This record gives sequence, structure tokens and C-alpha cells, in this order.
Amino acid sequence: MTTGRRAAVTLDGLPLCGLAPADGGTTALEWTPEALRTGEDAGANLVVRQAPAVAGVHRVGARRRFGLPGFLADSLPDAWGRLLVDRAARRAGLDPARLEGLDRLLIVGDGGPGALAFAPATVFSGEVGGFDAALDGGLDAIAAATRRVLEGHDADLLDALARHGGSAGGTRPKVWLAVGPDGSLRGGAGPLAADETGYLVKFRAPAFDPPDIAVIELAYARMAEAAGLVVAEPRLFTGRRGRYFGSRRFDRAGTRRIHVLSAAAVLDVEAEASHGFDAVDLLRLTRHATRDERAVTEAYRHVVFNVLSHNRDDHLRQFAFQRAAPLGASPAPGGGWQRTPAYDLTFSEGPGGEHTLLVAGEGRAPGRAALRRLAEAAGVPVENAMGIQAAVADAVSGWAGFARAAGVGAASRRRIEAAVTRCLRAP
Repeated sequence: MTTGRRAAVTLDGLPLCGLAPADGGTTALEWTPEALRTGEDAGANLVVRQAPAVAGVHRVGARRRFGLPGFLADSLPDAWGRLLVDRAARRAGLDPARLEGLDRLLIVGDGGPGALAFAPATVFSGEVGGFDAALDGGLDAIAAATRRVLEGHDADLLDALARHGGSAGGTRPKVWLAVGPDGSLRGGAGPLAADETGYLVKFRAPAFDPPDIAVIELAYARMAEAAGLVVAEPRLFTGRRGRYFGSRRFDRAGTRRIHVLSAAAVLDVEAEASHGFDAVDLLRLTRHATRDERAVTEAYRHVVFNVLSHNRDDHLRQFAFQRAAPLGASPAPGGGWQRTPAYDLTFSEGPGGEHTLLVAGEGRAPGRAALRRLAEAAGVPVENAMGIQAAVADAVSGWAGFARAAGVGAASRRRIEAAVTRCLRAP
């Protein structure tokens, strides 16, 4: 869809760049004088030169990401969010197949993750009031609407879901929520008030999720905390008809937006391309981005947890970095970037039963030997690596206790315990 439209991009309020459609399915980008004066490129050139931070118009992006470079494409939803946006666009008389990257960024507007916002925002009709009214009765109505969408039906809340869940990544239905100090809920895609807390709340996809998926993810979050990982704060939201897993947003701090980029965005690759990467690439990227060996050790712990807990949905959008200081503040000692808390930690079979991200060349069943080779290749001291493996294994071996405490059903508990036991025993 060649609209001839232009987009103005801001980063936590700073005018960052202008965008326009370009030939060949790419995008024309021009940095603002403010961005050039401050040296701000939003991480576009942290590792890969995605958009040179110099004056002039730059042709950027690739057709496979709707003509956008990785640092901008990271704001686009995948799977569930794309389904919502495409359905809402079609209902508004637009052909989703003709929507360019710029069009999709304007649909995200100011409701996307991180600190990037795109104007003028495209607004679908009837979105906010109906969503917030539904929340007055709890999350069950939102869950029912997501089920209707997944079943191929239209939903009264479709436009609202596109606004409040259409910029979230991942395959499971989800929405952004703002929780007030009194526990009240409202749609949280846009700006938060100073006294509100932002959450990403997930709903079950009946086609592939067990009925107790929410408490399975809660048990995994608690288990990861016991393993020493810094985890996005988990919370279980309970309705009359269901339980819903939520994680506190680390890209919001009151009214402030925090800039976040996934590892895929920093490397300017698609998440689906993770099968061509190894965890050693992730650890080396972490060292380069943060300049902090503690962050490398934490990233290693994250990989160990994924391996031993049978979490094989470990593509490059499942690891991310955030600005370590507010925009305009003095850079942090680590170079201005740090690892985000870990998120999306749950039992997963992975594509074809393998890890998306190789571990020292092993994808099918990496074990202790592969984890040791990973540490050696990434420069993690072997003694530290062995200590991390032991601590994570100790936490993961307690899966049954975490599962019972969270309320995981007996069938799920036994199925996951069998898989985790195989991971713990892998040589």
C-alpha cells in the first residue's frame, strides 16, 4: 500500500527521525537535527550499521521486515499482534497485504513497547471505551474476545484488542494493562500515569496451550528466580472464569518510557533467523552491548536455565537490552545498555523439538558438556559456569514444588517433570 505518508519518530519525546516509503520495498530515513546534535541513534548502529548517524536521507530496511531496519521493525508485532492488526485493517477497508512498514508503525503509534513512538497515529474506530468498560467486569470478557478472534470470528472488541494488544510480540493472545494503586484496570498501551504500573497479560490459545498455562508460566518465573535470574516481576490475575499470567513491564517507569531493543533488532535480523545463531553469539553480543562481564554471566545463566528447564522457544527476540539511564542523562558505566529482566520463561517444545538458538552447536538435546563448551567459547570462567549450572540445576530439580505452589494440574506437572528430568540428566 503506497500511501505517500510520512512518519515522525520520537524517542521518549526526543524528535529522532522522519520516515517515508522508498523504492524496492525499503524506507527512506532522515535523522532530525536534535538526534544528530546529541548523537542519538536509538541503538541503530550499536552492532550493525542499520542507518548511519549522519545528515542526509538514507535508504534503509529490507522487504522481509516490511521494509524496515531492525531497530524500527522491533516495534512491530508478530503472530498474535499481526493477526489483530490485519483483521482490524480489513474491517476498516484496508488490504493488509498492501500495508507497508511505515503504515504498520503508524498503527502502533504511541502504544508500542519501549520508548519509540510514531506519528501521526492511525486510530481504528471504537477502541478505548469498549475495552475499558469490559475491564470493569474483569479480564474474562477480554479472554472470550481473544478466543473468538482465534476461532476466525469477528469480535466486538476487535479494534480495542488491536490497540491494546496489537503491538505485543509472541504467539499467545495478550494485552497491555495499566493497574492503578487501587487495583483498577484499564488499557495500558498508551502513556501510564505516575501512580500506575504496566503489565503484559497473556491469555490461553486453546489450540496449543494446556488449560493451566497461566500457572505453568508463574511456576517457571518463580523457579527462574530461585535459579538466580532477574525476572520480569510475575503476577497472576484471577477472573471469575480463568487465571491469567502477567509480567510487569520493564519498559515503563511511571510516566517515563524506557528504550528497549531485542537481540534480533540489535543484530538487524528476523527472530525466525535465530536457528542460524548460537548462544555464544548472544553472549558476545551482550559483552559488546553492555561492556559488563556481570551481564555476560547473567546471559549465560539465562541460557543454562532455558536448557535445563526445557524452554526451547529461545529465539533472539526472547533476549533484550534496555537503556541503563534516562534519555539525556549521563551514560551508565556499562556504556548505556544493560540486559532486561528475563521474560517469556515457560515449558516449550521448540521448533521440531529443538532449541531455536543453538548451544555450542547443539540444538536437539544440549547438556552439561555443551554448556561447558559454551562458557569456554564465550569467555565465561569455567569455575563460574560450573557454579551457575549447579545452582540452576538445583532450582529446576524442584519443579514439582514450584508447580504445586502455583496450582499446576497433575497432568501438566508430570509431563513437564519428565521432560525436565531428561534435560537435567543429559550429559
